[in-house]
Amino acid sequence: MASTINTNVVSLNAQRNLSSSQSALSTAMQRLSSGLRVNSFKDDAAVGAIAERMNTQIKGLTVASRNANDGISLAQTAEGSLGKVGDMLQRMRELAVQSSNATNSKSDRAALQSETKQLADEIDRVAKTTTFNGSKILDGSFAGGVFQVGANAGENISVGGIANATGAGLSKIQFAQASVAAFDAGTTVTGFDSKIAAGDISIAVGGTTVSLGAIAAASSGAERVGQVAAAINAKTADTGVTAFVTKEDNGNFSLE
Repeated sequence: MASTINTNVVSLNAQRNLSSSQSALSTAMQRLSSGLRVNSFKDDAAVGAIAERMNTQIKGLTVASRNANDGISLAQTAEGSLGKVGDMLQRMRELAVQSSNATNSKSDRAALQSETKQLADEIDRVAKTTTFNGSKILDGSFAGGVFQVGANAGENISVGGIANATGAGLSKIQFAQASVAAFDAGTTVTGFDSKIAAGDISIAVGGTTVSLGAIAAASSGAERVGQVAAAINAKTADTGVTAFVTKEDNGNFSLE
């Protein structure tokens, strides 16, 4: 018995055309939904490679932008704290200027010293507690860093270490009072009628001793105290210490 093979060429062509139409429709729908002409390397290999490289660059720049913003935030955190420290230092300077006035009494200067001590403690607290992402940035432990602000190697900004902003050095600020004898055990106010040789009177500030130089004979105790105050003030640029004379209620003079 003979066998026959029936082939419907028209049907095959219709199926092939339908498959092509469906593929084209799928590609068109993909392009419409994504807004991109090239959605895969099969659409255009050359353009796909360029697009991939650009996408990589865009993603790198996005991360770099976040890095830069983090760096800005760190700087703003430090700036805010340093602004507060600056305000407190300005207030301490105002107190120092106020304390140098001879009209202040012992209790006045004690109050000024108390406020100065509180400000110094607050400066120390701010410096030791200012942190960014768990890192202290004002206590001297921040040794600097490199901020990656670009998508490629070498596109960075280096920041040096931030100096120690604690109040360790501020503890030496004192609105103190002392008698002339406190500067030299052998020199008292009663010895005003003799000269004081260079080196007989000196003051120690921060571990450094500064000689006040020779002082001429005085005609009275009040003049002697004034001479010592003048000698101290002549060395203010070297010591940062300012002296002034206050007359007590009992008529005595004190050097502060």
